[in-house]
Amino acid sequence: MNERRSSTSKNVVDGFATKVVLVAFKLAVLVLSAKLYGADGRGAFITTLTLVGLCVNLSNFGFGDALLQRFAKRGDSRQDYSVFLIGSIFTSSVIGVLILQLSIYFQNQEQLDPVSVLIMHLLIPAAATELLVSLGLRGLGFHRYVNWLSLLSRGLLVVFLILSLFTETASVNHFLFWYLAVSILSALLTTYLFCKVYRARPSLYGFIKKCKILVSRGLRIYPINLLMEFENRFDVLLLIYLSDPVSLGAYVTGVSFAQSGFYASNALNAILTTNFGGNTHLDAAELAIKGQRYAIASVLMISVFAALFAFVIVFTILGHEFYSSVPIMLILCVGVVADASTRVIAAWSKGQLVSHKFIKPSVLTLALNFIICLVLLKAYGIYGLALGSSLGYVLRSIIYLRVFRSHTKVHDSILPSAMIFRDIVLKVIRITLNFFKSTRNSA
Repeated sequence: MNERRSSTSKNVVDGFATKVVLVAFKLAVLVLSAKLYGADGRGAFITTLTLVGLCVNLSNFGFGDALLQRFAKRGDSRQDYSVFLIGSIFTSSVIGVLILQLSIYFQNQEQLDPVSVLIMHLLIPAAATELLVSLGLRGLGFHRYVNWLSLLSRGLLVVFLILSLFTETASVNHFLFWYLAVSILSALLTTYLFCKVYRARPSLYGFIKKCKILVSRGLRIYPINLLMEFENRFDVLLLIYLSDPVSLGAYVTGVSFAQSGFYASNALNAILTTNFGGNTHLDAAELAIKGQRYAIASVLMISVFAALFAFVIVFTILGHEFYSSVPIMLILCVGVVADASTRVIAAWSKGQLVSHKFIKPSVLTLALNFIICLVLLKAYGIYGLALGSSLGYVLRSIIYLRVFRSHTKVHDSILPSAMIFRDIVLKVIRITLNFFKSTRNSA
């Protein structure tokens, strides 16, 4: 047990350190793309990513989470899941494209760029492959491989944008083509690494035997994934269909700054999800409490850094087109910090197979968020939409915590102590020093 906890702790720290670097890459992509393409170009880029992400997450039916949990289960036969993984990728890709076609139908056809539409169609299979296979790698315990591939893909995007600064003909479509190429490369590398470590022969018999178990588990997880996906992207979707590209670009820039903290909570959840299912009810609850404390602390720290960074960048580099991004970011940061707790509880519910207990609360918060955002958007524009989204995050966090405590009977505080903040800082410093030390030794 101590060995497993030590491994979990190491994976969490490694994942968090990776996400710190990813935050830097993400902010670099944000600043460079906004500077190169302006608010309308930034809006077009985020529209593409939002629709592709939504289609992929809606079309995988929870199969990725089901595979992650089965791969992570110790002593389970791993020779029977490769065919199911292939089938999941194919199903997610086909249904994702159909969902994209439906979403495009409801958009303003005059604002649609044929090139962007083509890229979105090609991105869906690449994104579905990368998502599902990387979850398989995490389930097998190869978190570091996934982390390094994330760094590689983000780094390639930054390199392209830096080179574009010296090109007079740079356009958002060029960047989207490069993004597509990087996504395909990442999907291929992820698949190659999975095949290298998996070493299992596809088995049709295994597929038939295990299919019922995996489909059942995936569909039990899917409703909560579906509801959270809509609520997390609801504000941006509203602007895609109801606003102009410039307002959308300014708003999503503020969202990107605010949601930098999500990388920290995602790093925790990527590791914790594989451990929640392997622990007893009480141990999983205690792990979830600890995870919430660390998630809130790390998200808060990154949010403060992102806010300071945004003030400097927006007013010195990006210019007046993005001035509204700063108050939007500050409003959303409150909700993002609160949502750190929600994400850990959601991961806990999947691992403990009790996600169905959160369906009604999620429907309630989604409905309230829909009403609040529409009312505030009409009254105060994009500032009102940011306020409505932030209130929705806070409300969902409170309700999720109440359901979690009601189910586990554990009422420990989730607020992080000063020791946790110190622990995070010291670990990040130690990892950074070790990285430079190893780099110097290798040189």
